[in-house]
Amino acid sequence: MAVRVVIEGDSASVLSAFKSAGDAAGNFGQQIDHASEKTRGLGSVLGGGMFAAGMAGFNLIKDSVGGLAQSMIGGAAEFERYRTQFGVLLAVGKDGTRDMARGAILAKERLAELAEFGAKTPFDLPQVVQADKILQGFGLHSEETAKKFGFSGKEIRTIAGDLAAGTGSSFSEMATLIGKFASGATGESISRMQELGIVTREQLTGMGLEFSKSGELVSPLPQAMEVVLGAMKSKFGGMMDAQSNTLEGMMSNLQDAIGGTLRGIGEAFLPQIKNVV
Repeated sequence: MAVRVVIEGDSASVLSAFKSAGDAAGNFGQQIDHASEKTRGLGSVLGGGMFAAGMAGFNLIKDSVGGLAQSMIGGAAEFERYRTQFGVLLAVGKDGTRDMARGAILAKERLAELAEFGAKTPFDLPQVVQADKILQGFGLHSEETAKKFGFSGKEIRTIAGDLAAGTGSSFSEMATLIGKFASGATGESISRMQELGIVTREQLTGMGLEFSKSGELVSPLPQAMEVVLGAMKSKFGGMMDAQSNTLEGMMSNLQDAIGGTLRGIGEAFLPQIKNVV
């Protein structure tokens, strides 16, 4: 589910409207507090269960008002942090030089891609971003990696997500597992794969990989990586899509849509807020 928010008007008018809304929310919260105090006296008259339910309702409304503003600004600030992190990670070119302007453009594109990816999966945006940063750190998004291992960064991210959905592990752990294997820590990685029921040494041997008598990988790493990723995709491919159709997955996607809407509103006010902080 994709939700687009468009805010028009000059910034002063919009900020004034936002402030008025904030003041109104604050006044509403004070009114709720006042009403809560008034109703406490009814505790001796009403039954304990009825009184507790009424107070819970008051507190829920009060917390929701404050939580809405916090979600808007907090979500925008979090997205800005992601953009900054990816801006630095993606600023380094093939020649090793750092171009921050280029990094900022690529970071914006990557985050838009991750937001779209997260909206279609049972994982929320922070989980997706964290996993993708790990893959980026291991160099699995580079063109060289795609040529070397036969899978692009996007494909590896999808495989990691399907693994997480299928094994019940975190998205970040599966990204790390793949990254470690790609970096040469094959023994540790295969042991973890066996623990999670992903693939065993015996199965990998049947797929053409060779191991020493002590269990160490003998086959070239590019060949092994391609075989392992292929095995993961064959066994767990489509798991995220399946999970997204469950009630839990649908609720996660709905939360992503709401979070994206609130974040979009908050981003419009972020520059003005930063000026007064």
